[in-house]
Amino acid sequence: MKTRSKNIFIFVLIITLSGAVYAWFYPLNKGKISITLGMTDYLAYVGDQVNSCPSDPCLLSLKTGSYFIKVQKDRFFPETKSVVVTRFQTSLLAFNLKKIPSLIPSPVVPSYKETVGPKSAYWDSVDQRVKVKEGEITKVITLITDASDSINFVWAPNQSLLLGIDGKNLYFIDTAKASRKKVILGFAPTSPLWSNTSDFVLVNDAKSNLTKITPDQKITPLNIQLNLGNALISQDGKIIYYTVDSQQNKTAIKSFNPDDATDTEIVTKYNFPISKITQDINRTIYFYNPTEENWYQLEA
Repeated sequence: MKTRSKNIFIFVLIITLSGAVYAWFYPLNKGKISITLGMTDYLAYVGDQVNSCPSDPCLLSLKTGSYFIKVQKDRFFPETKSVVVTRFQTSLLAFNLKKIPSLIPSPVVPSYKETVGPKSAYWDSVDQRVKVKEGEITKVITLITDASDSINFVWAPNQSLLLGIDGKNLYFIDTAKASRKKVILGFAPTSPLWSNTSDFVLVNDAKSNLTKITPDQKITPLNIQLNLGNALISQDGKIIYYTVDSQQNKTAIKSFNPDDATDTEIVTKYNFPISKITQDINRTIYFYNPTEENWYQLEA
């Protein structure tokens, strides 16, 4: 009798422990994710699983582990973030989706007025020195003995750095320190475009290949063909440019990030030619449609 009771006890204990182990590793092996977007009615992807989020925050219950969560909403670029789900805990995950830009007709013709005073730079072939003229004052900056009369200068946004281009030679000139650094390229650069923060310049070669060059002489090919003649820099430092495929009658407006070399198509239009890009004093970007003879504003 005692043996039977003991066996029953052991059996019940095994069943209980098995149930506890099962519950611990399956039903109880979960945590939660609280997704915050600041908007409602969006989708949250966990792998191939789609979760509808009609309200915000959006609470998801998942097994413990590491996940990539993608949030998607109409008229916004999707965003993906990684998260670790811990048992009995709620992990917070905040997203900030960026709106997909669109083109809208502009009621005005865009215009840009320089906010800085007249300031010109030139190379004096007589004494071989770079000089800056502002009003009636001319300041001698630095000596360049191997320049030619065809050297061109482009001011950086900070109005202190100056880029000189002479054939395959680049000169980064610090007008405040009266110093310069020389960079020799394997090609003659064209269409120089300074970054907003004046910490690098972008140039094209003859095939529109893009190269990034810093004032401390670091040269980085960016492995993309991007015509800087059809481009400008937006407020957030991205290169906004357009391409036209005449065979497909397709026009694409793209955004290129020179920091991580990512290229994103933000607007696609068919039978909508573009021939110019510009921006106004507020850094609003405009595109010109030559067929309609109208300007269109890029609205974010």
